[in-house]
Parts: sequence; C-alpha cells; structure tokens
Amino acid sequence: MRFIIVSDIHCMSKELKDVQGGYAGSQGSSFFIEERVPSRNPIMAIEQAVSDFDGSIDAILCLGDMAHQSKRLPMLQAWTDLHELGRKLNVPDIVGITGNHDLLSRVDSIEDAENRTDFLKNISPRFPNKDEAFSASYFQNGVASKEFERCLLIAVDTCRWHGLGKDDKTSEKIWNVGHVSDTMRQEILAQIRASALSHVVIIMHHHPIKVDDILDTEEDQMSSGAQLLADIGDTDKNCIVIHGHKHQVNIKRHSKGLRPPIIFSSATFAARPYPSQTTGFYNQFHILEFDTNKSLFPSGAIYSWNWAASAWIKSKLDTMPFRQAFGPEILLEKLAAELAGIPLTSKVARQELFAGCPDLEFLPMSQFDDLNEILMKKYKRMLVAHQSTIQAMIEAS
Repeated sequence: MRFIIVSDIHCMSKELKDVQGGYAGSQGSSFFIEERVPSRNPIMAIEQAVSDFDGSIDAILCLGDMAHQSKRLPMLQAWTDLHELGRKLNVPDIVGITGNHDLLSRVDSIEDAENRTDFLKNISPRFPNKDEAFSASYFQNGVASKEFERCLLIAVDTCRWHGLGKDDKTSEKIWNVGHVSDTMRQEILAQIRASALSHVVIIMHHHPIKVDDILDTEEDQMSSGAQLLADIGDTDKNCIVIHGHKHQVNIKRHSKGLRPPIIFSSATFAARPYPSQTTGFYNQFHILEFDTNKSLFPSGAIYSWNWAASAWIKSKLDTMPFRQAFGPEILLEKLAAELAGIPLTSKVARQELFAGCPDLEFLPMSQFDDLNEILMKKYKRMLVAHQSTIQAMIEAS
C-alpha cells in the first residue's frame, strides 16, 4: 500500500496578506494559493516529482492545516488542488483530517461558533472524504475508518474542542494541544479489532507523544497520547500512526505494547520555520510504502522530497533521507556484531553489505554515528555514507 502524505500546507492568499488585519503575526508560508504554475505552487509540483516513482498510489492523505489561520477560500482551493493532483496521478482516494488552522480557534460570536465546523461539512469536494458515511462518522464521532484492499485507514479528529474556552488563555491551551477522548480511544481500538485486516494506518493532526526527546523542548503532547499508542500496540496488529502539527520530521517506534506501533511525524509541506527552527528545517512531502506482506511487525519505507525554491527534489537529509525503511526493532550492539561477521579485506561494497546484514536497511540515519562508534571501538571497522545513503564498510584506521 502506498500513500502520498501532505501535512501542514499553511497556504496563504496574496490578496489577504495585503489587507489590514488579513493575517496576524509574521508566521505562515511563502506558498500563495493564487500561484497556478508548478514552480510556485508546490501542490501542483508533486506530479513531476513522483513521475519516476515506481508503483501506484492508493490515496493522498492530508494531515490538516491546509490554509494558514483558517482562511476559507485558500483552504478550499488547496483541497481542490489535492483532488486535481489525485486525478492527474490516477489516485483513487483523497482523505483529509482537521488541523487547528482549519478551524476558527478563537470564537468571538454565535456566528463564529456556528461556522466553526459547518464550513468543512459543506465544502466540495466532500471533506474529509468522498464517502458520505466516512465523513459523517468523522464529524459525529471524531473517528472514521475505511478499508482498502490490504489496509485499514482510521482518521482521528484531535481538534474537536478547538474554539472552546472561557478566555483567550484557556482557549490557547486547548487549540495548541490535541486531544483524543476516552470514547474516541475506545472507538479507535474497536475499529482496529473489528477489521479482518492486520495492517492499520492511523492519521491525526496532533502528536500523541513528543516528536523528539531532545529537539522537541515543549510539553505540548497529548495528555493520554502514550497510553493511546500502548493500547494500539496491544491490538497485536501492524500499525503506523502518522501526524503533523509540529513541523518536525521523525520516525520511531513506540516503547510499549505487544506490537508497538511506528510513529511518523510528517514535515510541514510549505510553512516557514518557527523562530526556534534555525537549522535543519526543510519543507517536505512523503510517500508511505506499507509492506502488507510482513505479518510480524509493521514494515515498509518512507520516501521524502524537499522543496528547493521552485521544485521538489529527492531528500538527502540525515534526519529523513529519500528512503528510510522501518521494520524490526534495531539494537545497535547486535547490528554491529552482525556487521563484524561479514568477511572484510579492504572494503565491503553496498550490495554485499546489505546481503550480509539485511537489518541494516532499517537503521535510521540519525543513529548512523552511534553505530559507527561501536563498530570502530569494538571491531576496527566503519560504515561509509554518501548523501545519507550507506555505501560501504571499510577498515577503521
């Protein structure tokens, strides 16, 4: 199963930008929805970027925050553009979820309260999906599911309480943090267990746990997110949870559950970096390839592209290279011992290296230096990488 993943588009309008009071603050993006050529419209540019990608796409998943600060016409155009992209790529399904920028987070009148979600319920193409029952369940219950041929997809609305609060300070605490209620959690688990399919993709806007224990310095994760992930792992199915919101790309395995889920934090598609994101920030979109032939653990790969001024290019970042596989849990000491068992004269080339140590494919490049440190200290060997791709193993001097 393959899914294009687009999150946190934050598209803006040139016309609104020039109107007093159109946008608050200096955040946002450089993507103006009025631009209708691929070199200035990154949604339109995806078609060319994936033209050499091998394999069909089953759905486009949009993880919320389509337009910056809940501007409705830019949001509607972005949603329309995603459907047009799907038509050009022969993608049969488009699924969206609500982000905090897709709702009026600061309600000042009864009209605002009424229109908070009514706009999304009545747009065309239908949101969050063309399937009427799916969309009705999403808005009524905060949880909706649909079965693809070999995979169950569950959409979760973590923004159901946004716009509430007795004052601005309370309201901010609500819209800045996602929430999954106990009722929603039970519904998610019930739908996973009820399906005959053993592979599950769960999409939500907010992060259930910290994206990164070091780089993610804010305490703004869901209050019950860790327990939700553990409960998902205890269903004993192969699950991957995908979210946006933090504008930080990361993939990891949860630490608890019989079969812990993979957690993928998608990069922002077009937003500008936050003031704290001074280095290592890139706009990206991704393709999730979920291997439904593997039955013992969630397995597959994430493919990533970076926006480079006027086009998408294949990522060469250590944090998220063009292809990052995920699968069995990687133990660095065990992996180093397996690599040490491969006969070495002067160099082991890439093909022979991965044939002798298949689990090396699942090593996150963020752990590359840690693995090399063990190899050099214990076995006098080291791995060599180029453009975030492991190329060979050589003797360490």
